[in-house]
Order: sequence, then C-alpha cells, then structure tokens
Amino acid sequence: MNFITTTDLRTKSSDLISSLKRGQSVSLIHRSGIVGKITPTNNSGEKVINVKRLVGKIRQLSFPKLSEEAVKKRYKAAMLKKHGKDLF
Repeated sequence: MNFITTTDLRTKSSDLISSLKRGQSVSLIHRSGIVGKITPTNNSGEKVINVKRLVGKIRQLSFPKLSEEAVKKRYKAAMLKKHGKDLF
C-alpha cells in the first residue's frame, strides 16, 4: 500500500496521479495518522465529451438577438410585475 502525506499531496501530486493510473490505492496521512484512502475510479462507465461538437450544437440554437434597449425594457417589465409600480 502506498502512503502520501498532506504536504506531499500538494508538492508531489504527479506521483499520486501516476499511482492511481496504475490502479493502486493510496492512504492519506495527516499529523502521523491515516485520515483517508484515495482509490482509483472505474473509468469504464465514464463518457468523454467532445467539446467542439458541443459548442457547435449550442451555436445552432436560435436564441433571440435582443438589443440592449430591449433587454432593459424586458427587465423593467419583469421587475415591475414582481415588485410593483413603486420600484422605479
């Protein structure tokens, strides 16, 4: 079993990642006592997201193109409806 201190966690995080990629569990030591265990995850169920494709799909959505005046007008109407006519 591998051990890592809280200081090593900050300074030698690449060693921790290497151990986890090899499938090894690592015990975390804080003030001379084991406080936890870091174990690797099972990556078989995780999906990888293609960010470029996702951005392309978002851009295809047709959001209304509002001017700044139209946005202010809608905001004022919503605030008047929510808080009453004494707001402005």
